Amino acid sequence: MDDPRCCADAVSRAQVRAFVGRIFQRVDAPIALLQPGGGLVYANPALRALTARLGRPDPAPGARLSEVLGSTAADEALRTCVARRDEEPAGALRCAGPGGVALLAATVLPLCGARGPVRLAALVGREIVAPGQRGEDGASPGQLDAIAQIAAGAAHEIRNPLTAISGFLQLLEATVPEGAASKYLQIVREEIGRLARIAEDLLLLSRSSRVQRTACDLGAVLDAVAELSRGRAAAFGVELALRVQPELPPVSADPERLEQVLLNLVGNALEAMAGPGRLRLRAYAADGCGEVRITDTGPGIPPDILARVFEPFFTTKAGGTGLGLAVSQSIVRSFGGQIVACSPPGEGASFTVRLPFAAPAPAAPLVPGGAGRRP
Repeated sequence: MDDPRCCADAVSRAQVRAFVGRIFQRVDAPIALLQPGGGLVYANPALRALTARLGRPDPAPGARLSEVLGSTAADEALRTCVARRDEEPAGALRCAGPGGVALLAATVLPLCGARGPVRLAALVGREIVAPGQRGEDGASPGQLDAIAQIAAGAAHEIRNPLTAISGFLQLLEATVPEGAASKYLQIVREEIGRLARIAEDLLLLSRSSRVQRTACDLGAVLDAVAELSRGRAAAFGVELALRVQPELPPVSADPERLEQVLLNLVGNALEAMAGPGRLRLRAYAADGCGEVRITDTGPGIPPDILARVFEPFFTTKAGGTGLGLAVSQSIVRSFGGQIVACSPPGEGASFTVRLPFAAPAPAAPLVPGGAGRRP
């Protein structure tokens, strides 16, 4: 089969189409074939089973993905795929209906000629969290809450002796000459620093349930995060691309804490790539919420690790505390939002932060006797 012509000589196009159709029928992953303009051409049994479980109508020819899955983010991914003539990771799609909610890790793939436009596109998905299992953000219910109850006290108990140890270590370093002993003292200082970072993370975890939410400009926060991260990205040889939907409504969040969360996600992505690549930061409205998606071109996250990335103290980093994503998740939860991690095979990793829009301010009452006047 080295010569692609041998396939055309051996079987007809109709036979190839029938063969591919049989494969689609048997694949467990939801698959949709789409016209470039968005109309549905074909939905395989796995996709129909998903929509049936969600209580949505059976996929009809010509329907848009937002109508099939209840997710406008899927339509956006298709438009980007057609415009770029390249595959587009749709990230974690929140598919919702009267029957429940499911999260779908999806990618949109284009079929096009060497120079021509996209003729057909395919959305290929994989359900990453089934309804009724663990929380949508991958954390077991109550796990972070239980840790937060003891985090503040534990952090203070750790920090107090660390302060004393650090002070006496400085006195020792002033009296010990250069040599093996001084190297050992340096190791002690590094481990003290690691303990201090753990204590700080525990404090952040305990405080995340007491945030002050305001109407927050999501685009402005992401823009600030991009500016703060450009120097580090350049040092890694990573191209940082920012895209913010115009006139994005404000979300309900604490801007300072949200910036902390996004900086942590960007930092993790840069460390994962550890070299040249592309990091995309996007802010947009989807399914009645504001979303930020951070997508890297790194090696991705294996499924067994992806299922545990939000667990407190779980880490694959040398010297890591395993609290960065747990703290970020707790902060976003306190805003009434969620973080979803997605890593399709061979496509890097994507973290999506979903936040509720801020409620509009109530209208000021009319002044009695003054029609149309307000105080």
